[in-house]
Amino acid sequence: MHYHVPRDWCDSSASLDRFTPILQEAIQMSAGHRRTELETMARVLEREIASLNEAVTAVDGVLEWLETVDKSPLSSLGFEALRERHEALAVRRMCCQRFVKERQETLARVSAQETPAKTAHREVVEYLYQEQRQTYPVLAAMVALDRLCGTCQRVVRAHLVRRA
Repeated sequence: MHYHVPRDWCDSSASLDRFTPILQEAIQMSAGHRRTELETMARVLEREIASLNEAVTAVDGVLEWLETVDKSPLSSLGFEALRERHEALAVRRMCCQRFVKERQETLARVSAQETPAKTAHREVVEYLYQEQRQTYPVLAAMVALDRLCGTCQRVVRAHLVRRA
């Protein structure tokens, strides 16, 4: 197969294996643009890894706490202990909600915004998790954890009301 090379890319007196300054500049610009795109993608992936690590830490912390407090039945707790449990659940729910807000802010970020290599974090996440059941598994996990804490909080509240 033979490719047509524009005349101004090569010296007319030289063979095709020598680059003209115009061709060299075009290749360097293309390579520079691609390098910027790849560096931007690397930053987006690093941000995603950090966000995932934060999510794992947050989820593990809440689940470990729930396992620990679940060992004692609510009926064995006094009013003050129930109130403290209710407050502790409220704190964990606020943490989940804060994480969801921060995650949404991360998804909305655009890297290298002023360059042709701009990359939307949301698009990268959608690509990364396209084979998953959910497009945003981290958000789904945090919302589910918030709901779980909310359910636990309502049960504790019901015990508090009965004792008041």
